[in-house]
Amino acid sequence: MFIVAEIIKFLGAVLAASAAVAGVYLDGTKSIESGRLTRRGRIVVGSAITGVILSGSAQVVQMIDSRASAEATRLRNEETAARLERIPRLIARQNYPLEPLELLLSVEYSMDQPQLKAYAERLQKDVVKYLRHSRGNDASTSDDLANEDVEFNISNSPEWLPTQEESSARDLMEDNTAFVLVSPDQDKTAVLRFMSTSADIQDAIVTMPKHGDIKQHIELRADYKRRIFTKVVRCENPVRTGSDITSFSALDLIGKTVSWEDGVVTNLKWTLVSLALRFSYDYGFGQNFNQLPPGRDIMIKPSGAVIEAEDVGLEFLLKK
Repeated sequence: MFIVAEIIKFLGAVLAASAAVAGVYLDGTKSIESGRLTRRGRIVVGSAITGVILSGSAQVVQMIDSRASAEATRLRNEETAARLERIPRLIARQNYPLEPLELLLSVEYSMDQPQLKAYAERLQKDVVKYLRHSRGNDASTSDDLANEDVEFNISNSPEWLPTQEESSARDLMEDNTAFVLVSPDQDKTAVLRFMSTSADIQDAIVTMPKHGDIKQHIELRADYKRRIFTKVVRCENPVRTGSDITSFSALDLIGKTVSWEDGVVTNLKWTLVSLALRFSYDYGFGQNFNQLPPGRDIMIKPSGAVIEAEDVGLEFLLKK
């Protein structure tokens, strides 16, 4: 485009100059009687004007092309700078892998829902009997345990666990909570899904490539003052499904919205009260305890939750 414009500008200049020379040396460009331009004169003047227009137009085209070239160069420079800025992030993504992963969560169930009421009453009697025996028939132990400001760890006492006959209550000792993660700035079809479940069914679910076998630990507690059961779950290598195949780093979770649902539907009503994620770069990963550094609990809201850098332990990285 630049060469074509230069040629046109040159031809226009030549045409204008030739017309000027012709106007000086040619006779008969003006009528002697009227002083007006003759046909020859109009041709000379028209040629001069055409030459000026061609030269000026070519100059304008060159100016526009120069601006376009400068804008294209600026965009290329910005793209190059953006790529250079992404290099440290790409390196960091590899250093802080998304998987292997642990889900740490706790779920509450009301004791008074019909499916759990019979079990809660049976367990209450067993706990009262145990407390009065251990306390020497202390009268302070009430029949309804409403004055007990403590959570009873049911998991440590097999006789307190739901029996085969208490089939609905046995769901308390299983967990199939699924967590759905979506980026608000991406196509809603790009979904990342992790499900806490037992090792028994991991081979029955079509998953993305696994990073290890599922390990699930469940602790069940009873609080008769609040009349709730609390299930505390630690699931290592939860089942990964969904259509999001590009997320491979804990950094990729930042900004995603997470919601939760039944992975396997039951008749029990429950409420998620806490959720945290632990990664292979965290101290204690793969060990049988649920402790995390302060600030790692994801803020639970009825509409879902947004994962912040602090929730994955990488706020220091983003500050850099």
